Amino acid sequence: MFSDGIFWDSGVHPQEGVESIPARVYERTYPEPSRIIIYRIQVSAFSATWAVLDGRWVENIPNPSWTLPLMKAYGVKGPTSWPIDFPKAEQVQLAFFMPKGTTSPLGNPEFGDEPVVDLETVVATQNFKDESVRTAVFDLRDVKIDHRVWQISLGITLACFALLRLVPEEFSETRILIGIALGAAMTGGVMPYVVPFVTTKRRRLAQNQYLPRARAPKNNQST
Repeated sequence: MFSDGIFWDSGVHPQEGVESIPARVYERTYPEPSRIIIYRIQVSAFSATWAVLDGRWVENIPNPSWTLPLMKAYGVKGPTSWPIDFPKAEQVQLAFFMPKGTTSPLGNPEFGDEPVVDLETVVATQNFKDESVRTAVFDLRDVKIDHRVWQISLGITLACFALLRLVPEEFSETRILIGIALGAAMTGGVMPYVVPFVTTKRRRLAQNQYLPRARAPKNNQST
């Protein structure tokens, strides 16, 4: 045994009265090579080499120059081009920078702290964001409502209230017209902010839309 560094002399702990040291041990085994395929990614200026386990879990290979020969010797297939039926490589690359979680594409409790991306969660997230929802104009991304809309609406509303106080009750038709103008002004001022009359995809909403836990593939896997 070594007396310095990682290993200590076998007689040190008994001499100090320490009979045992608790430790947390993990057992890690290599998956069969038939379960792994290597892909070479080239999108514009971005290039990478990824290993995909079971057609689902993606891990980046940081040093392919010496890692690939070892993996090939182990029997792993590739490298080959990224399949068209997989999520876009750009979406997978972005997933590597997301926080880990059940509803996030990044991470798998079975792999510890290894940065792996779940392709099924990537697909589920994209499908969720592509769903159509009804919303107000105010909630749309990259849409700015001219504040003069509610300013004009407020001006017309105040004017209508003033006219209703001035016009005698015997002029019922005039008061009805003023009431119609009042309702139209109030509706026009409020509608862009609160009335959900626009149908659009979730991804176009100003507020980020996150995949519900009940629809997360990793959540279904754990149950």
